[in-house]
Amino acid sequence: MKYSTHNLNELSFPLQFTIKFMVEYRPGGKLEDSASMFYSSDPEDTVDEIVKSKGWDKRPGYTPADVWVDGGF
Repeated sequence: MKYSTHNLNELSFPLQFTIKFMVEYRPGGKLEDSASMFYSSDPEDTVDEIVKSKGWDKRPGYTPADVWVDGGF
């Protein structure tokens, strides 16, 4: 996954089941914005859509590492 995460590093996508994902925009580690939680077995395409719809990718200095994606079972 190209985005930052605390608990998804050891998972391989797509999963065989869905889990709940939280997406936050945290440039420099500081929370600036977030999106509604969603369920998925393969979140990267949905997170790409969120980043584009929120305009995070248009902000100065944006990097995918500024987007934090974490999941829960």
